[in-house]
Amino acid sequence: MRKAVKKMINISEPPSAIICISDAIAISCIDELLSLGIKIPEDMRISGFDNIGLASHNSIRLTSIGYEKGHIGEIAMQNLIELIEQKEAGIESTRHITLTPELFIRESTRNNHL
Repeated sequence: MRKAVKKMINISEPPSAIICISDAIAISCIDELLSLGIKIPEDMRISGFDNIGLASHNSIRLTSIGYEKGHIGEIAMQNLIELIEQKEAGIESTRHITLTPELFIRESTRNNHL
């Protein structure tokens, strides 16, 4: 991670933001940037994906895209019950469920110019 972060910030026009594939990678990236003297979000904004609990409890609270986990549990339980009932009734079914993620905006992408 350290090599990738160093390479990225040393290019002629470094990015102003990084979007990571997971919150764990984003938190690791924040640690590397801070160790190199890069300020979050003043010099670089960071966001992750999956909204893990640590994202909102880190010293620099991470902006993340994720889902309300309680809602996912409700949907899973409702669908499991329906599938069991349908199977008992001899009905075969396939389900496709699409969830819309939520953006949890926190300090790692704060706009200091507002």
